[in-house]
Amino acid sequence: MSSEDSSFLDSRIESEPMSCKCRGTCQRGKPTRRAGVGCPCKSFGSFCNYHCKCGTKKRPCRNKAPEESSASSEESSSDEGRTEEVQGSVEEAIDESAGSISHEANIQRYVKGLSRERLEDVATELLRRQPEALSDFTPPQTTRENQPTEIPLWCKCTKCSPMPTIIENKCCCRRIGDCITESQAFRDICLNVNVLSVNMQVREDELANEENRSNSNYRHYSYRNYIYWKFGRLGRGNRLVIPACCY
Repeated sequence: MSSEDSSFLDSRIESEPMSCKCRGTCQRGKPTRRAGVGCPCKSFGSFCNYHCKCGTKKRPCRNKAPEESSASSEESSSDEGRTEEVQGSVEEAIDESAGSISHEANIQRYVKGLSRERLEDVATELLRRQPEALSDFTPPQTTRENQPTEIPLWCKCTKCSPMPTIIENKCCCRRIGDCITESQAFRDICLNVNVLSVNMQVREDELANEENRSNSNYRHYSYRNYIYWKFGRLGRGNRLVIPACCY
């Protein structure tokens, strides 16, 4: 073989990668004395490539190159996904904080632009709609040391006052304990103006009569909610009194 033929074969070998058609797992190369046995790719110390037609479904080739690029690409894509998720959550938090700040700024701007008379009207209307908010702004009442607090003997919660009739002298507790008026459930069911307004709307649909949004009417529906909450529907003619501490 001439030098030109050998150089042509070398260039062809470099341009066309080595391939094999092994039916085994390509774990062994060709021995020096037994040609035809073993994987030629393994003999030259190279991995099997996509030109090879080696291996079967039951016995796949084990001389493949490790898929580092795919693993690294998956890791990079997962890292990018986590980065985008973190950025999205940060942007949402920034938007929420910006929205709350803008809402607070609008409230302050609106309040500063009100006159004193208009401000009193707005505050009165808001406290009428949310009666339980009054306790948040009212300072606690201080009693003098020489002035004894009048607590009836039948009162166990220390919040009751003497009532006009004996049947109304009723406490929310049978034993000494916390008053029911201090619970959040009582505030939500009996004092929340939104709940009372919904009850009025239901009653209006039943009777086809518009309810007056007055303090006395709100008080009436507050009593009704307490009875429904504690005793359920009593029926026509059945009446129960609420504890004296709830008045």
